[in-house]
Amino acid sequence: HVQKVFLRFTGNIYIDKITSSLIEEFKLNRIKSVKPVSFNLEFRHLKAMFEKAVKWQYNEYNPFRDVKQIKIKNSNLPKYLTKDEVRKLLDTIHDIDFQNLIIFYLYTGCRRGEALNLTWKDVDLRNRVITIRETKSGESRTIPINEILFDLLSALKNNGSFVFRFKPCFVTHKFKAYLKLADIEGWKALSLHNLRHTFASHLVMAGRDLYTVGKLLGHSSVTVTQMYAHLAPDHLRSSVEGLRY
Repeated sequence: HVQKVFLRFTGNIYIDKITSSLIEEFKLNRIKSVKPVSFNLEFRHLKAMFEKAVKWQYNEYNPFRDVKQIKIKNSNLPKYLTKDEVRKLLDTIHDIDFQNLIIFYLYTGCRRGEALNLTWKDVDLRNRVITIRETKSGESRTIPINEILFDLLSALKNNGSFVFRFKPCFVTHKFKAYLKLADIEGWKALSLHNLRHTFASHLVMAGRDLYTVGKLLGHSSVTVTQMYAHLAPDHLRSSVEGLRY
């Protein structure tokens, strides 16, 4: 849908003719019709689309790189599901295969594509570790398999191919539908990516350090993981109170 909206605005001109100034015009025009949060979501989709065009050599440069999203107050604070909301959501999902996928996201913090591109050869049940190869940074990372995840993966049929056989768009829209069905507060502003925030947020609130959480998420720098720092006030306080000279 957003691609059609953008193409209508640009007049279907060639991709290499689209400039940052044209995108700025689109931004000003679009926020008259949608909320800033919705625009930022659309913006990220379009930016990713142009990034693919560069990768596939259809275009030399991604003009979206020079345009910023709309700054929203407290937008830097990640939204996550509470444990009660997680249970409520899972109880609403009666499709066991889809429920297994959501549980996988909750216990790994994987991005959408990382889970959907996961193959059985990267699942080591003997050593209880998962290797994520198709990452945003391009570097692989490993995620330990806890008891719940071990039982889930052990029960799945190993077909020698992909662990989860869902299309990305289907997962995105189906998850949104379940959020609505479960009547999760603020469901309209939530997306599948919030499960990644849920994984990280609960780890930090449980006292795990930001460096460890960042490693599990595959962040290139602990600076990125700082978005969760506000969730660990007690952990930070105890660190300071234990200081002695």
